[in-house]
Amino acid sequence: MQSDIEKVYPYVMRWWQIVVLIVLGAVLGVFATDTALHNDVGLIINGVVELGVGGATVFWWCLAGIMWLLPVLGLVGIIDKLKGGNRVAITAEGVFLPNPFWRKGEAYFSYKSVRDLTITTMKKARFLTIKTAGKNYTIVSNRFSRPEEFDEIIRTVADRSNI
Repeated sequence: MQSDIEKVYPYVMRWWQIVVLIVLGAVLGVFATDTALHNDVGLIINGVVELGVGGATVFWWCLAGIMWLLPVLGLVGIIDKLKGGNRVAITAEGVFLPNPFWRKGEAYFSYKSVRDLTITTMKKARFLTIKTAGKNYTIVSNRFSRPEEFDEIIRTVADRSNI
């Protein structure tokens, strides 16, 4: 199947996105961790949910944990970028997509298996969800070097899937 690849699009995080994840996550993580360590007051969320000292401390520890995941995602982005090879590859019969970092190889779906295409927009990012007979795949626009590449993939999959 490798020999019939028609077009390849690199699919990786940009360096500025990685830096933002690491720096912002670390700063917010330090703040939330410090607040959790030194908390001695309750917390009222939106004037509706009232937490005592214990509940507020748990809230701040949970928030700190979430914030510390951001630098971890940034490090995953660095590893992903350095290992290279993440791509979306168009073939005559289907599309190769990168698997998550914890899985080896690539995912593949054929155009015949596509049941539905959905485009969702959140701020500047667009998400293409491809529903197939066996699985759903999502492609994010901000992983491509140019917005036109994302649009080309949408057109190609839509045209060849006969949806």
